[in-house]
Amino acid sequence: MAARADRLPVRVALRGGPDGWQYTITDRSGAEEHVDLGEMAASRWPPATRRGHDPEWWDAANAQVAAHLREYLDLRVTDRCFDLFQMEASIEWRSTGGESGPWEGTVTLVPPDPGRFPGRVPPFVVRLLPGRGADVDGTDLLFETPAARAWSVLTRVADRLGGRPHASFICGWADHRSVRIGRGQVSICTVRHGDGVERIGQIYAMRPPGWGGSPTVRAELDGIDLLGETAGDVLWLLGELGLDTVHHAGSVHVPDAGLFLYREAPADDRFASVAIEPPRTSDGELT
Repeated sequence: MAARADRLPVRVALRGGPDGWQYTITDRSGAEEHVDLGEMAASRWPPATRRGHDPEWWDAANAQVAAHLREYLDLRVTDRCFDLFQMEASIEWRSTGGESGPWEGTVTLVPPDPGRFPGRVPPFVVRLLPGRGADVDGTDLLFETPAARAWSVLTRVADRLGGRPHASFICGWADHRSVRIGRGQVSICTVRHGDGVERIGQIYAMRPPGWGGSPTVRAELDGIDLLGETAGDVLWLLGELGLDTVHHAGSVHVPDAGLFLYREAPADDRFASVAIEPPRTSDGELT
């Protein structure tokens, strides 16, 4: 028991430099675990310019990357604490050099999220309606739904879960907004039609591998949990429903249902996300 207690993380350090970002976790025994994040997506430290001075975006870019990596470490450390002690971790971060760091954090054990235990927190269910849209949080968001209605539903969900919708630009769509659900995400893309009205063009649900947070996103099609069952079982069940699948690198398209299923990594045994879109015309345009 004492040996396990010595493995309790007590400090975390996050630093960036010319070779990328690194973090160090120090446990109660004083042992340190050093991890190089240089090859993680979006973790590169912007290189200095040949003119000998930093570009104007340097500090803002580093601060944004540091924020994402602190969140990554929050999840990694809290999962480790739960695996070891059935407790989670709260990290109090402080910067020793401005918004881009270096950052140091002190780890404190806190009670676990009730959602860690099956049946304690109901899932957040997105029921997919092929050719029509989806039921999101008990509200039908159909492909003819105007954008303003879609955004009001996302805002209501975000208010209830303590977050706020995040807007971002995605090429090919008029607008895109997303809401964090546990460790997953629900997002909606809109498209402007010929009549000038902006309507829903895609509904997307994501749940990462492992524990999906609280609440956990559940994406259902005819009672099938597309993100919970193994990928092999999902494909077999879709076949039982008479739906053909088209396989691409890292994704599966179900044309008759307007579904796109995505793995986070090619070897994953479960799908991490699903998108549903309206039927397309013969030239590939959304109807």
